[in-house]
Amino acid sequence: MIYIVIILLNTLFCHASVSLEPAKNRMVKQLVKEVHQNHKIPETWLNTQFQDLKLNESVLNLMQKPFEAKPWTSYERLMLSQKRIHSGQTFMLQHRDVLSYYEAKYQIPASVVSSIIGIETSYGTNKGNFNGLEALTTLAFYYTPRSQFFRGEMISLLRYAYKNQIATKDIKSSYAGAVGIPQFMPSNIDLYGRHHGKTGKLDLYNDPNDAIASVFNYLKVVGRWKPNQAVMKRLDLPKQQHQSLLKMMGDTRMLPVTKSIEQHYNLRHQPKTWIIKLQTSDHEYTLYRVFENFKSIMSYNNSVHYSSAVYELSKRLQPAS
Repeated sequence: MIYIVIILLNTLFCHASVSLEPAKNRMVKQLVKEVHQNHKIPETWLNTQFQDLKLNESVLNLMQKPFEAKPWTSYERLMLSQKRIHSGQTFMLQHRDVLSYYEAKYQIPASVVSSIIGIETSYGTNKGNFNGLEALTTLAFYYTPRSQFFRGEMISLLRYAYKNQIATKDIKSSYAGAVGIPQFMPSNIDLYGRHHGKTGKLDLYNDPNDAIASVFNYLKVVGRWKPNQAVMKRLDLPKQQHQSLLKMMGDTRMLPVTKSIEQHYNLRHQPKTWIIKLQTSDHEYTLYRVFENFKSIMSYNNSVHYSSAVYELSKRLQPAS
């Protein structure tokens, strides 16, 4: 038994001490050559960015156990705290004019955009403590399920940093490599980032107005937000029907609502809707019918818990009528 423990400890130690410097890591060395050839970035600059970087074990652990996977009650408790609600109300007051401008332009509720920023970075106060390049390189080479995706994001981060003359050591991120106030993945900065103003340039790290404009644009272009349509509604069914629908769902994350389901459970006809369940206790679930705008929010983070929390927080941020 002691022998097995020693082996495990040695494995973890060796794993965590893997260097990401090109001179010590053949995979990173090859990547540097490819980026240099394909994007005309000097190898000397690229080599410097990886100096002192190591495989980050915390990044791998967090990817395998994301917070969104926790029970809904735990997730809800954190994301809908009184502090987050109060800070959100303050954020909306401080940026009222900019939020109102983009709300009218994109026909997306300002409270939804504010909620996304609130959940992502507590309204810009917590933009992540990981070295973005270290996190993405760790995932690109040592997280097999999505290695190609993170490899592309790592290259996008290098290109962005070189283009804007930023040392990557100054770019902090989440464990998944998302950056700035709105937590955009690096490839999305140029694609969907929008600068608010006629002068200057896009700054998602320090400018809340740019973050606001960019989240609005992302929800419209990627999320395909539908103006004046619902997000989610609670289903209050008789107990027997409630249990029957839960049984039908099984482990399905989002159950498409068919005409037969609408008829059987006496639901009003709506195009493209789904049923989700949120666990409220050990054996209790609340059922919701969700709409295309729920999926619009999921385009930001592909999690039922995330989209539910964004919507619930947005309701609390709306001014009292």
